[in-house]
Amino acid sequence: MKNLPVQMARWSAAHPWRGIVGWFVFVVLCLGVGISVGANAATTEDFRIGEAGRGEAMAAEGGLQQRPVEHVLITARPGTGKLDIAAADSAAADVAARMGKLPEVLSVADPVRSAGKTAVRVTVTMKGPELEGKKHVDPLLEQTAAVQKANPGLRVEETGSPSISKGVEKLRGDDLSRTEVIALPVTLITLLLVFSSVAMALVPLLLAL
Repeated sequence: MKNLPVQMARWSAAHPWRGIVGWFVFVVLCLGVGISVGANAATTEDFRIGEAGRGEAMAAEGGLQQRPVEHVLITARPGTGKLDIAAADSAAADVAARMGKLPEVLSVADPVRSAGKTAVRVTVTMKGPELEGKKHVDPLLEQTAAVQKANPGLRVEETGSPSISKGVEKLRGDDLSRTEVIALPVTLITLLLVFSSVAMALVPLLLAL
């Protein structure tokens, strides 16, 4: 058994293309098995670790667990002067009515004006655990966009833990895709310069992909 890696290396050196095809088939089989088995996504309960986790579990059992919350803020557009408070109240009422009809929404708080009457806020509490809010926030964002379209003279924006998490996830995915587009050609050129062999340069890239 101790000489098995050496024997495999000798065999691969003597039969390079067979070795490449064999490893490629092995990786494809492993990928197929992994896809067929599937994965178990982490849940809110999986993050309840230590004293804080036990406290959160107790709060959940008592119906006091933290819910995913979104805030819709209505303000004047930049350069348009003071906020038309009547128009903002009307838009806030429209937001509340639209959000209240969504199955993803648990409750909608009454609109709240800022002290200086420069903004109106509508707080929307979603159903389910906080970590799963980003999976169900799209309908809320669509309704906010619809209210914005119906009120071009105002600025209607939505923010909160679910929408921020979703935005960060999309940004991370876009950055990763952009990095791959840049990194793959640079890696290939580097491997070609180091090994002076197309086969030796392509094998690591194929395995990585």
